[in-house]
Amino acid sequence: MRGEVDHPGVAVAGVGVALALVAGGTYWWFGGLPTSVAPPPADAQPHDVVKTYLKALDGHDCQRAERLWVDQSKDTWCDEVASIDLRHIDAPRSVVEPGSGEYAVVQVRFDVDWRPFQDVSTEEGDLTWSYTLTRPGAGQPWRLFSEGMG
Repeated sequence: MRGEVDHPGVAVAGVGVALALVAGGTYWWFGGLPTSVAPPPADAQPHDVVKTYLKALDGHDCQRAERLWVDQSKDTWCDEVASIDLRHIDAPRSVVEPGSGEYAVVQVRFDVDWRPFQDVSTEEGDLTWSYTLTRPGAGQPWRLFSEGMG
């Protein structure tokens, strides 16, 4: 009879393959499942804070990423990024400004892929990016203050 399946195992296998494709596509679409990222130690150097931040973005640990900023309400790339692969990190360049704390600039090179259909003005691929970190004084934890190209 037309429309009947002679081998029900074939239909079940087809449904299984379809479900696997949907699950795999969903996983890819959202950039993988979130991974909890440990905070940097209180005495972490600026480049260690930047490494933790990039790891949080890559792992979609948006709360950790936000907590590493001075302004914890800052909009991070966490929702837009599919993956970030750190290629190189420079030693921090420090600046001490009397009365306003310490600042350090950390330049990195990474490869970034965005989630589909995100409104991101930065191109995918190999980027050189700089992060400025600050702390009120010696012995205080470093936190991200600003970021930008170059």
